[in-house]
Amino acid sequence: MTAHNYINHSNIHLKWSRNIAPVLTLKSGSEVTFDLRDGYNNLITPSSKPDDLPGLDTTQADPAFGPVAVEGAEPGHVLRLDILELIPAAYGWTAILPNFGLLKDEFPGPHLRFWDLGTISEGYAEFKEGIRVPTQPFLGVMGLAPSHDVELSTIPPHDFGGT
Repeated sequence: MTAHNYINHSNIHLKWSRNIAPVLTLKSGSEVTFDLRDGYNNLITPSSKPDDLPGLDTTQADPAFGPVAVEGAEPGHVLRLDILELIPAAYGWTAILPNFGLLKDEFPGPHLRFWDLGTISEGYAEFKEGIRVPTQPFLGVMGLAPSHDVELSTIPPHDFGGT
Protein backbone atom coordinates (compact mmCIF):
# COMPACT_ATOMS: atom_id res chain seq x y z
CA MET A 1 0.00 0.00 0.00
CA THR A 2 1.28 3.44 -0.94
CA ALA A 3 1.55 6.01 1.85
CA HIS A 4 -0.64 9.06 1.43
CA ASN A 5 1.42 12.23 1.04
CA TYR A 6 -0.21 15.60 1.54
CA ILE A 7 0.96 19.19 1.10
CA ASN A 8 -1.32 21.95 2.37
CA HIS A 9 -1.59 25.45 1.00
CA SER A 10 0.71 26.93 3.64
CA ASN A 11 3.73 25.50 1.75
CA ILE A 12 3.71 28.39 -0.68
CA HIS A 13 6.33 30.43 -2.47
CA LEU A 14 6.18 33.09 -5.14
CA LYS A 15 9.49 32.48 -6.89
CA TRP A 16 11.48 29.83 -8.70
CA SER A 17 14.75 28.98 -6.96
CA ARG A 18 16.83 25.87 -6.51
CA ASN A 19 17.53 27.13 -2.96
CA ILE A 20 14.00 26.53 -1.66
CA ALA A 21 14.18 23.44 0.55
CA PRO A 22 11.80 20.60 -0.34
CA VAL A 23 8.84 20.18 2.00
CA LEU A 24 8.58 16.52 1.01
CA THR A 25 10.84 13.91 -0.58
CA LEU A 26 9.17 11.08 -2.49
CA LYS A 27 10.23 7.85 -4.15
CA SER A 28 9.54 7.54 -7.86
CA GLY A 29 5.95 6.35 -8.37
CA SER A 30 4.63 7.95 -5.17
CA GLU A 31 1.42 9.93 -5.05
CA VAL A 32 0.88 13.28 -3.37
CA THR A 33 -2.18 15.45 -2.84
CA PHE A 34 -1.83 19.23 -2.88
CA ASP A 35 -4.31 21.63 -1.30
CA LEU A 36 -3.80 24.67 -3.53
CA ARG A 37 -4.82 28.29 -3.63
CA ASP A 38 -6.05 30.01 -6.77
CA GLY A 39 -3.92 32.04 -9.16
CA TYR A 40 -4.17 35.12 -6.99
CA ASN A 41 -3.37 33.37 -3.71
CA ASN A 42 -7.05 33.39 -2.62
CA LEU A 43 -6.99 37.18 -2.23
CA ILE A 44 -10.11 37.51 -4.42
CA THR A 45 -13.14 36.04 -2.68
CA PRO A 46 -16.87 35.97 -3.49
CA SER A 47 -17.28 39.10 -1.38
CA SER A 48 -14.68 41.01 -3.44
CA LYS A 49 -15.84 43.95 -5.53
CA PRO A 50 -14.20 45.53 -8.61
CA ASP A 51 -13.20 48.53 -6.48
CA ASP A 52 -11.12 46.17 -4.28
CA LEU A 53 -8.87 45.15 -7.17
CA PRO A 54 -6.60 48.22 -7.46
CA GLY A 55 -5.37 47.65 -3.89
CA LEU A 56 -4.37 44.01 -4.40
CA ASP A 57 -0.70 43.08 -4.17
CA THR A 58 0.21 41.83 -7.67
CA THR A 59 3.29 40.08 -6.28
CA GLN A 60 0.90 37.48 -4.82
CA ALA A 61 -0.12 36.22 -8.29
CA ASP A 62 0.76 32.71 -9.49
CA PRO A 63 1.77 31.03 -6.23
CA ALA A 64 3.67 27.75 -6.36
CA PHE A 65 3.44 25.00 -3.74
CA GLY A 66 6.04 22.61 -2.44
CA PRO A 67 8.65 21.99 -3.61
CA VAL A 68 8.75 18.21 -3.71
CA ALA A 69 11.99 16.31 -4.24
CA VAL A 70 12.14 12.93 -5.97
CA GLU A 71 14.70 10.49 -4.58
CA GLY A 72 17.49 9.90 -7.08
CA ALA A 73 16.45 12.73 -9.42
CA GLU A 74 19.37 14.89 -10.50
CA PRO A 75 19.61 18.07 -12.60
CA GLY A 76 19.18 17.14 -16.25
CA HIS A 77 16.99 14.12 -15.58
CA VAL A 78 13.57 13.91 -17.16
CA LEU A 79 10.68 13.58 -14.71
CA ARG A 80 7.25 12.25 -15.59
CA LEU A 81 4.37 13.60 -13.58
CA ASP A 82 0.80 12.35 -13.91
CA ILE A 83 -2.01 14.56 -12.64
CA LEU A 84 -4.52 11.95 -11.50
CA GLU A 85 -7.29 14.33 -10.51
CA LEU A 86 -7.86 18.07 -10.49
CA ILE A 87 -10.79 19.29 -8.40
CA PRO A 88 -11.61 22.96 -8.96
CA ALA A 89 -13.02 25.21 -6.25
CA ALA A 90 -16.75 25.90 -6.16
CA TYR A 91 -16.20 29.25 -7.87
CA GLY A 92 -13.71 30.92 -10.14
CA TRP A 93 -13.22 34.48 -11.27
CA THR A 94 -12.03 36.58 -14.17
CA ALA A 95 -10.57 40.01 -13.49
CA ILE A 96 -8.92 42.90 -15.19
CA LEU A 97 -6.70 44.70 -12.72
CA PRO A 98 -5.55 48.24 -13.43
CA ASN A 99 -1.96 48.39 -14.71
CA PHE A 100 -1.50 44.61 -14.63
CA GLY A 101 -1.56 41.91 -17.25
CA LEU A 102 -1.89 41.52 -20.97
CA LEU A 103 -4.96 43.75 -21.45
CA LYS A 104 -3.98 46.57 -19.06
CA ASP A 105 -3.83 49.14 -21.87
CA GLU A 106 -7.05 48.01 -23.58
CA PHE A 107 -9.22 47.85 -20.46
CA PRO A 108 -8.17 50.24 -17.71
CA GLY A 109 -10.59 48.42 -15.39
CA PRO A 110 -11.14 47.31 -12.80
CA HIS A 111 -13.49 44.50 -13.86
CA LEU A 112 -14.44 41.38 -11.92
CA ARG A 113 -16.66 38.44 -12.88
CA PHE A 114 -17.34 35.37 -10.71
CA TRP A 115 -18.09 31.97 -12.17
CA ASP A 116 -20.15 29.22 -10.55
CA LEU A 117 -18.14 26.07 -11.25
CA GLY A 118 -20.89 23.67 -10.18
CA THR A 119 -21.28 22.42 -13.76
CA ILE A 120 -17.59 22.00 -14.53
CA SER A 121 -17.85 18.19 -14.39
CA GLU A 122 -20.32 18.53 -17.28
CA GLY A 123 -17.67 20.39 -19.29
CA TYR A 124 -18.91 23.96 -19.01
CA ALA A 125 -19.37 26.96 -16.76
CA GLU A 126 -22.25 29.34 -17.20
CA PHE A 127 -21.18 32.90 -17.97
CA LYS A 128 -24.72 34.11 -17.56
CA GLU A 129 -28.09 32.54 -18.21
CA GLY A 130 -28.03 30.85 -21.60
CA ILE A 131 -24.30 31.38 -22.26
CA ARG A 132 -22.21 28.29 -21.51
CA VAL A 133 -18.44 28.40 -21.83
CA PRO A 134 -16.56 25.11 -22.35
CA THR A 135 -14.10 24.37 -19.55
CA GLN A 136 -10.91 22.41 -19.28
CA PRO A 137 -9.41 22.86 -15.80
CA PHE A 138 -5.64 23.11 -15.62
CA LEU A 139 -3.01 23.45 -12.96
CA GLY A 140 -1.71 27.00 -13.12
CA VAL A 141 1.94 26.93 -12.03
CA MET A 142 4.10 23.83 -12.26
CA GLY A 143 7.77 23.27 -12.93
CA LEU A 144 11.19 22.21 -11.74
CA ALA A 145 13.84 24.13 -9.86
CA PRO A 146 16.02 26.20 -12.20
CA SER A 147 19.46 24.73 -12.83
CA HIS A 148 21.23 28.02 -12.12
CA ASP A 149 21.38 29.98 -8.87
CA VAL A 150 18.66 32.60 -9.46
CA GLU A 151 15.39 33.71 -7.95
CA LEU A 152 12.76 34.35 -10.61
CA SER A 153 9.12 35.35 -10.44
CA THR A 154 6.54 32.63 -11.07
CA ILE A 155 4.50 34.99 -13.27
CA PRO A 156 6.30 34.69 -16.64
CA PRO A 157 6.92 31.13 -17.87
CA HIS A 158 10.51 29.91 -18.03
CA ASP A 159 12.18 26.92 -19.71
CA PHE A 160 11.85 24.92 -16.47
CA GLY A 161 8.19 25.71 -15.73
CA GLY A 162 5.49 28.28 -15.36
CA THR A 163 1.87 28.95 -16.13
